[in-house]
Amino acid sequence: MNAPGVTLVTGASAPYARTLWQFLRSAERRLRPAPRLVVFDLGLDPAWRARLARRFPCVLWRDPDFAALPDQARPAARTYAWKPAVIHAAAAEFGGVLAWLDSATVCCGPLDALYAGIARDGVFTLAGQSSLQDRCDPAVWSAFGAPLEHLDRPERPAGVIGFDLARPAARALLDEWRAAVDRPELWRPLDRRHRPEQALLSFLVYRYADAGRLTVGAETIDISCTDPVRWLSTRNKVSNRIPVAADPLVRAAYAVAKAADRLALRSRAAWHRRAGGLHRRTCEHYRLWLATAGEPARALPDAAAGYYADPFIVRRDGRQWLFAEEFSYAANRGRLVALPLDADLRPGAPVPLDLPPGHLSFPFPCSVAGALWLIPESSARRTLDLYECERFPDRWRLRRRLFADLDAADSALLQHGGRWWLFTSVRGRPGDPGRALALFHTDDPLAGTWIPHPVNASRLYADAPHGTGRCAGALFTDAAGRLVRPMHASTHCYGEGVRLRHVVTLTPEHFEETDYSGDHPAQRVLAVRSPHHLVCADDLVVWDERDRFSLRSWVFPPSPPPLPSGPQSAAAPASSPAVPDRRRG
Repeated sequence: MNAPGVTLVTGASAPYARTLWQFLRSAERRLRPAPRLVVFDLGLDPAWRARLARRFPCVLWRDPDFAALPDQARPAARTYAWKPAVIHAAAAEFGGVLAWLDSATVCCGPLDALYAGIARDGVFTLAGQSSLQDRCDPAVWSAFGAPLEHLDRPERPAGVIGFDLARPAARALLDEWRAAVDRPELWRPLDRRHRPEQALLSFLVYRYADAGRLTVGAETIDISCTDPVRWLSTRNKVSNRIPVAADPLVRAAYAVAKAADRLALRSRAAWHRRAGGLHRRTCEHYRLWLATAGEPARALPDAAAGYYADPFIVRRDGRQWLFAEEFSYAANRGRLVALPLDADLRPGAPVPLDLPPGHLSFPFPCSVAGALWLIPESSARRTLDLYECERFPDRWRLRRRLFADLDAADSALLQHGGRWWLFTSVRGRPGDPGRALALFHTDDPLAGTWIPHPVNASRLYADAPHGTGRCAGALFTDAAGRLVRPMHASTHCYGEGVRLRHVVTLTPEHFEETDYSGDHPAQRVLAVRSPHHLVCADDLVVWDERDRFSLRSWVFPPSPPPLPSGPQSAAAPASSPAVPDRRRG
């Protein structure tokens, strides 16, 4: 007896004949009552099809008319554009509740959770572990007009999909997915990082969910996942040379391999979170300080079970805020928060910024076209993004991806000489020990083209130790009109100190900077302190200071040097880390 109104669809080509046999056998064993089973022949060997038809007489066979489809939808094109076409054809014929499972799927139990998910969501998909940024060719998402914020969301694999075709939104989404088949610019051949059919499905699912027409479940597929669904197993491919009698051994081998993979992933995550967090706790801690003219500097309270770092000053509606990284030892990860300061410059409770998950730091704020924008460091994702503030201070929306596939750290934006300039620090290849100073410029940071500066070829500071050369805060202009760049300067370890650099020349053709020697509140702080990061706003100076470098420094913290309370000498301390005076014309 069929499950009322449920149609289960799959398809297979010649190399997947035995894989299809395994899928149909698992459905036969596990699914009670049985759904309607439909198989699309994508190029099976006739002998294998006849054998499958004899063994599974309840299967309904369908032959796609590939001649009626565009070239990009034929199996030889290696785009998987045929999938939305055959699912759409099945929906038109059968209606009701329809689910597609790839032929490499094994049913491990009843599909009640799948049916419940379809009833709940309208269009049921599972979440993958990779982001769409990592799994979609940029030309495809650009041509499809996908919102940038979708790129940071997890892909929705197209190997397990369900539709409640009684819902108009589900039918409309499937119609759009099928209509995309006729657009050749959307179908580039698949490779390790690009699966066009599931990228387009994912964009549509998120678009409909954002519009409130569908919901998106949190269940995850069993590929590189610590807690996947257990009612099916995907990617269980079987060679046509393996006899049918060996199916139990094949299933057992896949089950053991996936269990080992889950265990390894969980162990790795726990090690990164706990051991990594414990290691950082023993050797890394930063403390925020602030000082105003004529007043003693004060230390701000630490974050709970962690620290604050990379502070920036934001003034909004007559009030001052600190945007900072809040690092948690327990999570071994940083997030961005906004700390309100009262009239006495005492911080209030941190407000988390609504940004994509993952480690974020260096929350650089800037004002462009009368709006507040944010460029956080997201080097772990190899992206550099520009977010617009939609509701201060917490709600931010991704408006532009400045760079993709670029490991950029400590990025600062400013307007100078009639152009917009981006100072950042880039790593050439994963694993490279050093970062080089990189400059880009444009006439419009929101829509213009970012032009690399010729000085980038010199790879300034790439050979300097411990992050020396990276921006250590926002660039500013002193009373004499000189452009000043706070810069990391570390001889022995990261976060050891900051040095101010005078940007002497900044044009599209030339760049030159040298040590700054003016009298400025920031320079007075550096005369007696060793910050890791420093920013200025009028008479307010805020910095963070690394005060833990080892287990010994945690147990026996070093005595802090005296703090400035008024005008101080502008001379740098003799112990300031030495940095080569690198100039380029």
